[in-house]
Amino acid sequence: MPTKKRSAAGYEQQKNYIREWQKRNKSRLAERSRIQRQEMRRTALCHYGGTPPRCYCCGTRYEQHLTIAAMEGENLSGSTGLSGTNLYRKLARENYPAGYRVLCWNCLMARTFYSACSHLSAGDPAHHLLDQSREEDRQAV
Repeated sequence: MPTKKRSAAGYEQQKNYIREWQKRNKSRLAERSRIQRQEMRRTALCHYGGTPPRCYCCGTRYEQHLTIAAMEGENLSGSTGLSGTNLYRKLARENYPAGYRVLCWNCLMARTFYSACSHLSAGDPAHHLLDQSREEDRQAV
C-alpha cells in the first residue's frame, strides 16, 4: 500500500499541535522522564552491583549513595566524557560492557583522592565480613 505524502502545511500543523500538547503537559512529561531516568539508573546499578545493588568496596546498599565507576586503571569520565543519564544510556546501548562496577560516593572519592578506602585496611574486621558476603553472592549466582 503506498504511503500518503504529507503536505508542508500538514507537517507544520502537526508540529504545532505537538508543541502545544507538550506545553499543556509539561509536568506530565517531566514526571515520565524522571521515572525513565530512575529506571535506567537502577537497571545499570543492578547489572553491575547485584540485586539489590551495593557498593563493591564497603557493601552499602543505600541506592541514593551509589554510582557507576570504572574498574582499576580505567578512566570513566575521561575516556567517555559521559556521566549520569548519558552514561547509563551508553551502557545499556552497549549491553553493559565489562570494566565498570558500583561504588558509593564515599568509596569513590577515597579511591580517587587517596587510592584506597580507609575501611579496607588488613586489620579491619569489616573487611573480612565483606569478602565473605561477596563470596556468598558469587555462590548464589
